[in-house]
Amino acid sequence: MRFFSSLTFAGLGASREAQCDSACPGPDAGLVDVFYSGPFVPTFVGGSRYQNFTVTIPSFYEAGQDAQVMAALFSLTGAVGIPVLDTIAVILEVV
Repeated sequence: MRFFSSLTFAGLGASREAQCDSACPGPDAGLVDVFYSGPFVPTFVGGSRYQNFTVTIPSFYEAGQDAQVMAALFSLTGAVGIPVLDTIAVILEVV
């Protein structure tokens, strides 16, 4: 899918990481428990791109521990399609 004339979203991967006892690894370390791998079909809100995902944390995660949700977005930018990989990690407290 092409947005603007110079940006093409190629795919999105999202995963969750097991409990992080001290520090959670970043998404550049790899996506571990992948729960989504497919197209990125964002909605534009105020100039920013959004796509909502619902994440269910498995019952073996203990309350009070941290869990992490990570995502990697692959896109092609510019007139010649330069590959770009963006990553993000969000740490969640399990309640």
